[in-house]
Amino acid sequence: MEQTTLNVIAVPVTSVYADPAKNTRKHAPARIEELALSMVEDGQLEAAEVQELPPDHPQRANGFECELVFGFRRHMAIEFVNKNALYDGDKFPGGFPIAVRVVEGKGEKEKFLSNVAENVQREEPNPIDKAYMIKRGKDEHGVTQREMAKRLNIKESTASALVKLLDAPPKIQKRVVDGKVSWDAVVVALSLEEDERKAALDALSKDAAAGEPKGRAAVRAASRGKEDAEGEGDAKPKKAKATRTLKEVRVYFAERAEPEEGEKDKRSIAVAEQCKAIMSYIDGRCGYKKLDMMLYPHLYSSKE
Repeated sequence: MEQTTLNVIAVPVTSVYADPAKNTRKHAPARIEELALSMVEDGQLEAAEVQELPPDHPQRANGFECELVFGFRRHMAIEFVNKNALYDGDKFPGGFPIAVRVVEGKGEKEKFLSNVAENVQREEPNPIDKAYMIKRGKDEHGVTQREMAKRLNIKESTASALVKLLDAPPKIQKRVVDGKVSWDAVVVALSLEEDERKAALDALSKDAAAGEPKGRAAVRAASRGKEDAEGEGDAKPKKAKATRTLKEVRVYFAERAEPEEGEKDKRSIAVAEQCKAIMSYIDGRCGYKKLDMMLYPHLYSSKE
């Protein structure tokens, strides 16, 4: 192994085991190729981080000497360079190497959080990537949603909502990744009853395919369309429900807790804050006294 800079060494990429299960993001092939070409031109600008594999690790039998902690995109790009022979064979007779920094003593949870931090600092993860990070953090490493929200620089309520995206069909998830559908509209659609949910998801998919504006407005329109269709042909107008289910109430306030782009005027923001307060009460995160203080702060702004 060739020493390059302080604590950084150049090693064959074939000696670095990149466990796909520990990659916290899905990387588009086009982005990998773009990075690969950049590395061929300018070199690897930042080292990946690795940890030496124990002598009895099963991957030792496959020729691996260390395991990737973070730098999966760089690792994939260098594999692309070598696979397609894009490097200078005279300069790198053994193949295009990967620059790594060897660390010791990191547990699985610490390695996972290091990978999350590196990804967040390098490029804003898309909503689906964030959802997978939050779920993996909890399921595999016991990281709470609150801690993951802090690591991702988002609110805890946003982290809770993002995880629900993983219940969406793969086609809709791809629309979210591609920026063709707003993630919060998908969450609202998933909270609807079965028939309305299907209509709303279909509407989001069609809007995205046609390149039209897509968001919670499409969900509301699809839901209203379903109600209108059910009412057609009735001899008598349908009576309004005497009461609403808790689920319907939650959907109503959750929908209005975040104003859409173009609706962020002073009034919309105030309404959103009130809806967030009511959602906190519905979810049991505050009592009625705290709810009163959030809804009517002017009554509590001065000491009695």
